[in-house]
Amino acid sequence: MAERVLLAMSGGVDSTAAAILLLDGGYEVIGVTFGVAGGRGLPACAAGSEDSASEARISAETLGIPHFTADLTDAFVAEVLEPFRQGYLDGLTPNPCVACNRLVKFGALRRWASENGIGCDWFATGHYAGTGTARDGKPALIRALDRRKDQSYFLAMVERQMLARTLFPLSGMTKGRSVALVRASGLSRTAARAESQDFTGAGGLPALLGPEASRPGDLVDCAGNVLGRHDGYALLTPGQRHGLDLGGRREPLYVIRTDPATSTVTVGTRDEAMCTALEAGPMNWLAWDTPPSAFEASGMIRSTGAAVPVGVRCLDPGGSAVEAVFGSPVFAAAPGQYLVLYSGDMVLGAGVIRRSR
Repeated sequence: MAERVLLAMSGGVDSTAAAILLLDGGYEVIGVTFGVAGGRGLPACAAGSEDSASEARISAETLGIPHFTADLTDAFVAEVLEPFRQGYLDGLTPNPCVACNRLVKFGALRRWASENGIGCDWFATGHYAGTGTARDGKPALIRALDRRKDQSYFLAMVERQMLARTLFPLSGMTKGRSVALVRASGLSRTAARAESQDFTGAGGLPALLGPEASRPGDLVDCAGNVLGRHDGYALLTPGQRHGLDLGGRREPLYVIRTDPATSTVTVGTRDEAMCTALEAGPMNWLAWDTPPSAFEASGMIRSTGAAVPVGVRCLDPGGSAVEAVFGSPVFAAAPGQYLVLYSGDMVLGAGVIRRSR
């Protein structure tokens, strides 16, 4: 009897290509799309969930696999949307996609399937990432073949035990091959579908965060001198240059930090925005159950950045928090984003950036 796979489907190219590859591999595939009920203040990705479910249903019917829609409104709002809003209001720069993968796709969605009697041997997604084996013989998360599409950064907070029964069919695929595969299967409409919408969408942060995010305040330099005014501290994030209205200076200025208590935003030159070290936690370890007290790795501080050499020191015996010292300064490490640590292609672990220096 074929092993059964529960596949998270978005209605786009990637999850559809994953379905095709799983079917070709002899698996019994069941598609499921999570939806979020409509309401004001939803991000673009959730506001479009009804369309995603409809597109996924069409793809599933064409491929001859069953499809379900899971209403995960409560989980999405509690685990992703509200922490995202509060994080920005607290002066952080949260990454909602990382939280959504861990808590909704790999958490609430799997629980929903179990509670609704949809038993499966495996769980799969259309992410560009893969699984391997760590030195202790347990599963590890690895980077995808297509580095331009690699999504291991966004999966680095998924609990390690989840990887044991997870499949990433696109680990060895390029985006172009995925599109061609979907088109060859008679799903030209899906193959032509645009990339998934981002979290904030056209309405931007003001629509998601509400009036508190637009509380104005002073723009100051690192010495505390007032340089101008801003239209809302929560709309600015470390490393941001545009929207400051501080032109006419010899050097561009960037956001360095925000202070929600006073609505003050500190700006500085690129050199002043560089970071040599940071603290992160709580950590999610994917290569060990308990990490070494100190080790060398490569670290990424944003999904679009490059991995750079970093020395890591655990700040407690269990490694729940770490200090990371970079081999060379990195630009604008934003509290609320994630530090993801690699050894070659393997993800060692990840944690929320708490502070930088």
